[in-house]
Amino acid sequence: MPYLVHLDILLIAIGLGYWCWNRVFCRDLSLVMLFSTMALNMLKVTFKLPRPTIEHIISIRDHSYTFPSGDALVATTFWLMLAFHFKKTWFSLFSAIIILCVMCSRVYFGVHYPRDVLVGALLGVCSVVFYRSQFCKKIMSFLRNNLWSWVLLVVLWSALYTKVVVFSQKTPLHTITLGLFLGINAGFILLMATRSVPLFTWYNSPTNVTTAKIFFALFSFGTILLLKEGLMITLPTFLPDMAVSKALTYTFIGLYLSSLSFFIYHSLFVISRKRGDL
Repeated sequence: MPYLVHLDILLIAIGLGYWCWNRVFCRDLSLVMLFSTMALNMLKVTFKLPRPTIEHIISIRDHSYTFPSGDALVATTFWLMLAFHFKKTWFSLFSAIIILCVMCSRVYFGVHYPRDVLVGALLGVCSVVFYRSQFCKKIMSFLRNNLWSWVLLVVLWSALYTKVVVFSQKTPLHTITLGLFLGINAGFILLMATRSVPLFTWYNSPTNVTTAKIFFALFSFGTILLLKEGLMITLPTFLPDMAVSKALTYTFIGLYLSSLSFFIYHSLFVISRKRGDL
């Protein structure tokens, strides 16, 4: 079950949804997951509870503290938000099964205590409930209409996270989370600040909309893989600190996923139309 909450797999899933399906929902999904994960990491370094001392069946991706469980929170937040969005009984049951499987697997593999996954799942539920509240909707509306407030929130939250978590326990996963948070928010703010840019030019093209979206997804997916591999190879040459290089890598990935891919594809599309290729 670890692959169900693997960072790269979730990035691919959210990215494909963001590029081809529902941009607003996937934007909100990524923000809720990042904010809640960062809050959970702050709790981890506050309680500083060690992982179970029994032999682990699987290798641990990071060596952070055990309480609360990040995998339980991520699985609960991701699948619960999807369940509320689709509002289908069968999908809600499917989501519940996946969440329970992730929770049980973390205990079975010996990387968490039962209390860890229960609290992690509870925090995930609280995150989704807060997101669906009228108070959160008012905050989101205010931030969208006051971008400098959004920038200030990102800066303050990142500074708090860096002080509480990164300076306390600088694991690659903690710095990756910070990098994604900065990159994705920067991309969203950039898109909001340039609303006049026709990001989805294919709606005015003779090309079939579904086909155009598939091409865009393939283009974005392929280029983001190349970007990641290129940065993972080149950045450590200049930045020996692995945590810092990973943070910068995922900052660029988050920025590309949330905004730059649209601008690059739009530019290539316009150039192709002028040349008569489309």
